[in-house]
Amino acid sequence: MKILALYLPQFHRTKENDEWWGDGYTEWTAVKKAEPFFEGHEEPRVPLNENYYDLLDKKTMAWQADLMHKYGIDGMCMYHYYFKDGRKVLEKPAENLLKWKDIDMPFCFSWANESWIRSWSKIDGNVNAWAPKFDDEDAESVENIADSGVLLEQDYGDEQAWIDHFNYLLPFFKDERYILHENKPVFMIYKSECIDVIDEMEKCWNELAQKVGFDGIFFIHQTVIDYSGEIKGVYEIREPADALIYLYNTKPCDRGVSRCSEYEDVLHRIEKQRVVNGYPLSTFVGYDDSPRRSEGSQIVVGRDPQIFEEHMKRMIEKGKSLNSPFLFINAWNEWGEGMYLEPDAKYGYAFLEAIKNARQDSKIDCLVLDCVEQGDIDRYNAEIRTRKRQRGFWQTLDKILKVIESDVDLKSLLEEKQIRTIAVYGAGMIGKHLRFMLSNYGVGINFYIDRKAVKDEIDVYRPDEDMPEADIAIVTVMQDYLTIKKNLNKEKFNEIVSVDEFLDMFLDK
Repeated sequence: MKILALYLPQFHRTKENDEWWGDGYTEWTAVKKAEPFFEGHEEPRVPLNENYYDLLDKKTMAWQADLMHKYGIDGMCMYHYYFKDGRKVLEKPAENLLKWKDIDMPFCFSWANESWIRSWSKIDGNVNAWAPKFDDEDAESVENIADSGVLLEQDYGDEQAWIDHFNYLLPFFKDERYILHENKPVFMIYKSECIDVIDEMEKCWNELAQKVGFDGIFFIHQTVIDYSGEIKGVYEIREPADALIYLYNTKPCDRGVSRCSEYEDVLHRIEKQRVVNGYPLSTFVGYDDSPRRSEGSQIVVGRDPQIFEEHMKRMIEKGKSLNSPFLFINAWNEWGEGMYLEPDAKYGYAFLEAIKNARQDSKIDCLVLDCVEQGDIDRYNAEIRTRKRQRGFWQTLDKILKVIESDVDLKSLLEEKQIRTIAVYGAGMIGKHLRFMLSNYGVGINFYIDRKAVKDEIDVYRPDEDMPEADIAIVTVMQDYLTIKKNLNKEKFNEIVSVDEFLDMFLDK
């Protein structure tokens, strides 16, 4: 089993960051400006010897490669930012590494396949929104993004776009340092559920890889099990995001912190996570995203290198028992979220030493593993869908109640937005509660859309039937929202939104 660390290429100046966030903005900007939110809060984080490095400096990457080998890290999994029409950003460190053949840094890519937006924007879909504490008051003056807020738009295009993307990656795949599994380049995708052409794209890439001598691409789909829906192909559970779903506040937090969790509790949750035999494992070294957030940060308190070392021993044993090809550690240098193995002023090299020690002495009693065999995937998927649906119901009902409890003039706001006719997809529980909420404001819905076409006081149409036009269609079936939105006849509606997006129109007021 190889131990790989996720690697952030943000630590160098780019023209995009200069334009969007001010001259000289890098990840270090957030790290240096961090401040403690409560007594004992471990901020700001300071690199050992104040080594605020520049990744365009060859000596920096050579230093990182030396550290990696010395302390038992087998390679780096670099974030890869590739957008609509082949637009790239933060690509220089990887491209430099490709040229610097004398730097022994085995690597692979993790495609961070989200659009980038300004934090004030209300763009729909899967996006990476920047934190408001680094946003300009003058954001609307930035050229080309004043209306939409989109910095870099993600779109997956057609077959030619996939071929172009593959051809850009091919020199990396062919590099002798690129990490392979069963003669397949390892390629992780951050949110594959957002790619509506994922099957076609993977098929295309596999065929292209086979033509140049590989046996295909070893795709790894990152997932947060409780949210991401059905498992597709080989997956890696994204940590600590998945573990934090199950662990709520364990100690008081102040000022802008939405959740604090104990380090040891989170690590134990990860150790118990069910994983398919032969699939990668994932863990983390620490977490605190307050340097990037002005409000709503999440913090894991109590990080400790000795606790981490014992955890790594158990994870290595778990990997051996499951025949896992990789153990991903989040992260090598995600300083803005407190996830870094690199030496800092507080602990020095202690977390790197923990990995080295764990690899040398992992013969300890392992936890009883709650593992999943491949044949159990269908049952597991059913459990995931049920949990996701239940969670979605409660969150949406909470929003409905918040609108009812507010003093918003919903009817006037709808008139301002020129929404006079409303269709609701889904005549079930949420659809009925939404209808009741609207009626309290003197607003009626014009018709339901529902596959079962149940009888009601108002018209109900099946999705495949001809139906009237409406200003807006509100989809209440959240677990299938993207598919429903794609398949609805867009000529019939000026706008198609999820019920949560609709309610947010009024909660933001």
